[in-house]
Amino acid sequence: MGSGSPLERTWYFTFGAGHVHPRTGASLADHYTTVTATSPDAAREQMMRIFDNQWAFQYESAEKAGVERFGLKHVPCVSYSPGELLPPTAHEQERGSWRLQMLTFFDHLEPPENYYVIPCYPTFEELRRVMDAYGVPASATVEYADCGSHALTVEWDTPLKRELERRHQAELEAYLDAEDEDEYEDEDEDEDEDEDEVPDLA
Repeated sequence: MGSGSPLERTWYFTFGAGHVHPRTGASLADHYTTVTATSPDAAREQMMRIFDNQWAFQYESAEKAGVERFGLKHVPCVSYSPGELLPPTAHEQERGSWRLQMLTFFDHLEPPENYYVIPCYPTFEELRRVMDAYGVPASATVEYADCGSHALTVEWDTPLKRELERRHQAELEAYLDAEDEDEYEDEDEDEDEDEDEVPDLA
C-alpha cells in the first residue's frame, strides 16, 4: 500500500516452515506478504521492522515468489491487528507528524487488496501508551489532519519539521514578491499607455 509514487514498486516476501508472526505467534508457513518501497533495501528494512528475521526470500513479482504455484496465503506486512492504533513510522517520527490510523479488512476482496488503512480515534490511554513506546513527546498536540477532515494527527517539534516550515515560508515569500513585481509592471504599462494617448480636440 504505497503512496503511488512512480519510484515505488511492490516486492514479495515469502516465509519458511519454522517462521512465526512476531506479534501473534501464528505460523507463517505457506504465506507471503508484500511491501511497497522505492528500493529492495527499503523493502527489506520494513520487513525487518515488522517481522524481524522471521522471513525467507524477497522477489520482484508474485510469479517468481510462487504465490499461485504453491497456493501461498497473504499476510499483511503490519504488526498490529485490525482496530488497533498503528504506531508512527520512522518517517512520521522524523517529520513530527503522526496520522492516527488503524486497519480494517473486507472479506469479499482478495488479498492483498482486502485490507485498508482508515482513520483511528483511540482512547487517551491507548494513545499515551503508543506515544510512550515510540518516544513521542508528551507535549505533542492532537490536531485535524486537513481542513474539513475528520482524520487526526499528532504533531510535535522536530529539526526536520522546522526546516520544512522554513522552506515553505521562503517559497511563500518568493511567490508574493513575484506577484508584487508583476503588479508593478502592469501599473507601469498602464501609465505608459495613458501618456501615449493624444486628446481628441475636434
